Amino acid sequence: MGYLLCIYQVLYLYMRLISKSSFKLAIRFQLMLLIAAAVLLKGCMGSNGHSKESEEPGFENSLVGAIEVDTTMAKIKTIHQLIEVPGIAKASKDVEAVTGSSGLVEKVYVKNGNLVKEGTILVQLDDHDARIELNKAQLGLQKAKIDLQSAKLGFQSLLEKDKEEADSLLNNLMIISGYKDAQIQLEVAQHNLKKTRLTARFNGVVNELSVIESQTLNTGDLVCRLTDPGSLEIEAKLLETDYSLIRIGYPIEIKAIDNDTPIKGKIIDINPRVDENGLVNILIKPEQTQGLLPGMHTTVFIMIPKKNTLVVPKTSIVIRSGREVVFTYEEGNAKWKYVQTGIDNGTEVEVTEGLEPNMPVITSDNLQLAHDAPVRIR
Repeated sequence: MGYLLCIYQVLYLYMRLISKSSFKLAIRFQLMLLIAAAVLLKGCMGSNGHSKESEEPGFENSLVGAIEVDTTMAKIKTIHQLIEVPGIAKASKDVEAVTGSSGLVEKVYVKNGNLVKEGTILVQLDDHDARIELNKAQLGLQKAKIDLQSAKLGFQSLLEKDKEEADSLLNNLMIISGYKDAQIQLEVAQHNLKKTRLTARFNGVVNELSVIESQTLNTGDLVCRLTDPGSLEIEAKLLETDYSLIRIGYPIEIKAIDNDTPIKGKIIDINPRVDENGLVNILIKPEQTQGLLPGMHTTVFIMIPKKNTLVVPKTSIVIRSGREVVFTYEEGNAKWKYVQTGIDNGTEVEVTEGLEPNMPVITSDNLQLAHDAPVRIR
């Protein structure tokens, strides 16, 4: 305040001299004013002639109260290195439902997306001809049975003797009478009738339904696909350089394109062959398949474990002068520690040099901290 009053008085005197005194006298007062300004500037500087700086370049020591921070302990634990690869969802139980015979589509019982149980009728073809053939086969069997009974009358005494000889004779009589042939014809007719109904081979979801009622189909035409959603797996391709890092059973996180919530899983198969693009196929089984569809593109994060290493939260790492720094909490002050780091999985970082286990590290409000800055734990 005294400096400001002094400058005000000098300026007031200067203005009066400009209007009443000679030009030389005004120049002298201008020099006096510059000298006074220089004295004021020097008073604002530190006693050693320069502004106070922190112990590290570019960061000032705090002149305010202690900063509230969060802390945690540097721990020896397992950290997972993440390898990110693309993947595609595929079902191990995914079949084409095709017609077993030709004919007109009489009824379509399902729609795309329907969840059906094993044995559910999907499509019914016109079975008129098949039922006629079945009736004919049933009549043929009845006639053959009558013929067999007539044939047995002439050999009644032989059929009551030795069992082995009687069985051989009876088999011959069944052939001669046409009974066995009639049995086969009935089985064929029953099978042909069954083929007019297309049923679900297992519990699954109907997809790619491609037929409508009154449409004519040939034997082997595709009707739909049936997929068991519980059998969905993720097929991913890994760079051959990372092949030695992975093992069956390693934990996995899967992210679908339209779902940010990761799905946990594990590696269940590794194909020991490198393709022409330098990639290795791996198969992943998710813990649950909700939100996944066959053919869906996913991102797979393979977690490679490294045990018994020093780990800190990623938020405790800051960059100063191009180097990685961690602030530790020591008796109410922040202590500046240069560190060397290893694995970084996005949430945790491995520290290979610069810290000791169980050191309390500052994890928040550390971007502008200086060495020995006063801090207190929230």
